[in-house]
Amino acid sequence: MSIQNQAIFWERSVCDISDERIKNFSLLEELTSGLRAFSECFRTLYADYKTFKISTAEKIKTKIGILQNDLEDYHYLTDTAFCLYAFAAAGTVKKDGDTGSLVVEKQKFKQIFKKPINKYLPFLANHAFYFHFFKQGQPAKTYATCDTFQVFYERNSQLLPAIKYLTDRLPQTEVKKDYAPPATIFLMADFETIIGKNSPSREAFSPLHPNLLGLIPDQQTLWKNLVGKLCQERHLQTNISVNTYVFPNWIVKFTQKKKTICTFHIQYNQIYLCLPLSYEAAKVVIDKRNSLPETIQKAIQNFGCVSCGKCANQSNLETYSGFSLCRLPYKNFITESSRMIQFWLTNKEEAEAICQLIEKIQEFPA
Repeated sequence: MSIQNQAIFWERSVCDISDERIKNFSLLEELTSGLRAFSECFRTLYADYKTFKISTAEKIKTKIGILQNDLEDYHYLTDTAFCLYAFAAAGTVKKDGDTGSLVVEKQKFKQIFKKPINKYLPFLANHAFYFHFFKQGQPAKTYATCDTFQVFYERNSQLLPAIKYLTDRLPQTEVKKDYAPPATIFLMADFETIIGKNSPSREAFSPLHPNLLGLIPDQQTLWKNLVGKLCQERHLQTNISVNTYVFPNWIVKFTQKKKTICTFHIQYNQIYLCLPLSYEAAKVVIDKRNSLPETIQKAIQNFGCVSCGKCANQSNLETYSGFSLCRLPYKNFITESSRMIQFWLTNKEEAEAICQLIEKIQEFPA
């Protein structure tokens, strides 16, 4: 994945403060202006991805499938955004007339942002941030010689007080229970969670949340209809998280009694389906394959051995109606791939077929 695709994910995941939130929480005009500037600032930062293509690392693929230089460029982008979060988390607001700034104690800041900041100050300067440095209350020449620094933003005098307002209200989260850590919630401008006090729980997070919908502008109708059918007609629950490491995507699991029925990975205008099947359900899908969309028929062609090591000489593999089918009755991270329908979902016909398959396979055990 290139930094362009990574940056688009972040840019499209950023929310705007809704008029409803402004009204319901009686947000002052100054704060509203700062919050709107916050969303615009982060979108502009993420959209400026070419600025971050400065890595001198070799173009060698890493173990996780990304080139070393691309990985370093991506870190420059996300760490610059995280640096702004650290300014707000460590700083205090100072008002000088209509202008708001942040005064940040260096030691407190370094406890949050542990990378050399001099790499990131030029990036921030490109986006209208500037800094004054102080040592024991007197002006200092550089960050290296200061004990305190002051952050300013040229384009909107209320942005910095607004981001401090947000960091003060971020929920504490748990890795295994909530959809994202506090810094990620901040970097995506998730006003519904921060200001609206919606739960960050994976099970409470809506599959129609503005952060997620903003990522699929051309497929919102398809996604909304699919969610409605799975949640309202099939009575499935959801478990949602966001993965921002290297290959960023939203992970939406549809579940029944804590069991995962299917998973969708959502990138910019792309929805990837993973639908694992039990042995019996796989046979039913094979039997009705001719009535299914071509993408699902192609996915069935990939059924077969995944070298999970659970049998010798593929002894659990059989041929059923011309297809290789593993008989193992249980699922795990590896073996479920032997009977997995997976493809990029693109149209209503595919979505309807998947809903019909889910209705059918719910009759069978895993």
